[in-house]
Formats: sequence, structure tokens, C-alpha cells
Amino acid sequence: MKKTNAELMKELKEVQRLITFALARERDAAITVYTEADKEVITSSFNYSKSRSDIYALQKEELKLKDLLAKSNATTMVKGFDFTIATALVRLGQLSKTKFTLQRMAAREELVREISYGKTRYERVNYDLVQAQTDLAAVTEEIAKLQMAIDLTNLTNEIEVS
Repeated sequence: MKKTNAELMKELKEVQRLITFALARERDAAITVYTEADKEVITSSFNYSKSRSDIYALQKEELKLKDLLAKSNATTMVKGFDFTIATALVRLGQLSKTKFTLQRMAAREELVREISYGKTRYERVNYDLVQAQTDLAAVTEEIAKLQMAIDLTNLTNEIEVS
């Protein structure tokens, strides 16, 4: 049977949700709290072996899904780019950091005058503001194109699942 990366990611998210839920249920059901005044201690139906077994099975499924996605990410080329999905995700992180820096640079004024304690202080940028704004627009566009290409690849690339 074949599934897309997107389907596997959705399944992975659900398995991780089930693991979180099972661990919380185990944490809450593993002990019984009572006081000396309680006449009858309520016994729990908690079964340690079953709980551990269920969690282990979910974790095993999580590993399987992550392994399939990791192999796909390492080998599947993103449509329209010369990157695998894994490399494209790294590039997306790089672009996001660059965008953050360029946003600050592009938003500055070329010359700022401040008067403090009777003294005038000037700040002047040491770069071309127009170029920073142009670069910001280009990086923003590249991020959008790359993200859409990754999403399209994840929606169309199929992996053999056994």
C-alpha cells in the first residue's frame, strides 16, 4: 500500500497524541490516593503490564512512521528545486533567519537623530536601505515558493508502506 508523506505525517501526529494521552492516563491511574478516614479504599483497574505494552506498541508505530518519513525526506526531491525535502527544510530555516534579520534592517530609518541629556546623537545606517527592502521581498518570495513546493511534494509523493 502507498501513502503520501502528508498522510504519514497526519498518522504520526495522531500516534503521538495517543502516546501523550496514554502516558497521562498511566500517570493518573497508576496510584490511588486515600486517607486514614476512608472506610473503603477503592481499587483501581490499572494494569501496569497492559499499559506498558500499549505504550510500547504506539512508540513502535511512531518509530516506523518517523523512519519512513526520514527516508523519504532524505531521498525525495522537492519539485522545482534542486533539494531533497530534508535539505529544503534546512534551507527554509536559513531563509527564515535571513528574513528576520532583513526585516529589522529594512524597517530602519537611514538617519535617526536623538537628543538625550542635552546632547544630540545620530544613527546612520551603513547599507543601502532600498537594497535591504528588495532583498527582504526576494527572501519572502523564495520562502513562499519553497514552502509551497515542499507542501506539494508532501501531498503527491507516495511511499510504500508495509
